[in-house]
Amino acid sequence: MISNEENVPPKNESGKLQKLNPGKDLVASQVEPIEQRIQKYAPHIFIKNALISTLGIAYVAGICRPPIDCGVNNFQGDPWSLFALTVAHELGHNLGMWHDEEFCLCGQRGCIMNAVRVPAERFTNCSYADFAKTTLNQGSCLHTPPSLGEVLMLKRCGDGVVEGEEECDCGSVKQCEQDPCCLSNCTLRPGAACAFGLCCKDCKFMPSGALCRHEVNECDLPEWCNGTSHQCPEDGYVQDGVPCSDEAYCYQKRCNNHDEQCREIFGEGAKSASQNCYQEINSQGNRFGHCGINGTTYLKCNTADIFCGRVQCENVVAIPHLRDRSALQHIHRNGVTCWGIGYHLGMDIPDVGEVKDGTMCGSGKICIHKKCVSLSHPSQICLPETCNMKGICNNKHHCHCGYGWSPPYCLHRGYGGSVDSGPPSARRGAFFPLVMILSLSVLILLVTTVFMYLQKHFAPKETEAHPSD
Repeated sequence: MISNEENVPPKNESGKLQKLNPGKDLVASQVEPIEQRIQKYAPHIFIKNALISTLGIAYVAGICRPPIDCGVNNFQGDPWSLFALTVAHELGHNLGMWHDEEFCLCGQRGCIMNAVRVPAERFTNCSYADFAKTTLNQGSCLHTPPSLGEVLMLKRCGDGVVEGEEECDCGSVKQCEQDPCCLSNCTLRPGAACAFGLCCKDCKFMPSGALCRHEVNECDLPEWCNGTSHQCPEDGYVQDGVPCSDEAYCYQKRCNNHDEQCREIFGEGAKSASQNCYQEINSQGNRFGHCGINGTTYLKCNTADIFCGRVQCENVVAIPHLRDRSALQHIHRNGVTCWGIGYHLGMDIPDVGEVKDGTMCGSGKICIHKKCVSLSHPSQICLPETCNMKGICNNKHHCHCGYGWSPPYCLHRGYGGSVDSGPPSARRGAFFPLVMILSLSVLILLVTTVFMYLQKHFAPKETEAHPSD
């Protein structure tokens, strides 16, 4: 519960929704019908009643425990930023957060879970701990997001998002006045074929074969426009398990390996540490070395999985700039210093120190969810032989042919690509040198022939000289 007054309820506030009678009635009448219509987590009802001093109320740790995973928020005409704070506070209760006490800190004068509402932007260390405890013990429903079809969204022309039967959506009337392709009623201007998309330029479809998406690395594949659509084909990439770089495999559009990850963290020159480092650190089962978390316990890595826990590095010459609440560890073992990055529950920054899925952990093996598993080839759907050794398999198990060969199996001459990538165009540079050589040869031969002909037929004839008298 959050209030404008000092007489806030004690810490055992869980289950006191009945104190806000209008909220109780609304919850009873509205939450159940909502639950029947859509999959929901933490439904909240907004009311407006200036006669009630309580700004909001919610069940503590009610998440994933219907019907107590709900709350009520009372809008009293305050600025929207303060009402947003109320909603964040009550959602915090649902996620297990209690009111902040004396030693709870967030780095600001006021924090979101303060019992009395004050301007705030951050949660405290106590809130993070409460959140971690609740979500680990009972937060399984949060791991399954609702499908897009169940998300309630207000659709209207003018919101800048193309929805339903809209041909385009240029936003506000003022924005539409400056849009050369789209009208304010969400239809295309006369003569326009498109208004957006990677294959739309100057309100027209780009020609077939125009490159609309470059490959970003060796595990990515390019796409081309088909000439009849404003959309670039779906982003495709190299099939998982295809070798890449040095001792690595492509996995979900990335070529991951321990050395590269060490360079990303510690800079040039850093490299993956020895097996002894991985064995020593990742078998400890702490924030610096583990193979996953079960509840609030760090799991020690089995010997077979030590290369799939936390990345361990050596040859580090400079300490990296780390974000807030990050921790760095270095341990000296057998003449080598092992460097690693720690990570703990409740941190709101990416975990750069965990070994990425798809990283090689042995011959024919990769890391998946902290386990070293064998590479699987799904029924051998697509192999290099499938592509006549002239292409590479993509993520849909189709051949992406190299230039000079055509899909689907790279058996015949063509311009490359796959049945998924759109049709690439002929490369001017591929045959240009040969054409130039042939053209120059023909030109030289022609000039020589003409010169010889002219010399034979039009050269001045020599006349005999007569002696003079």
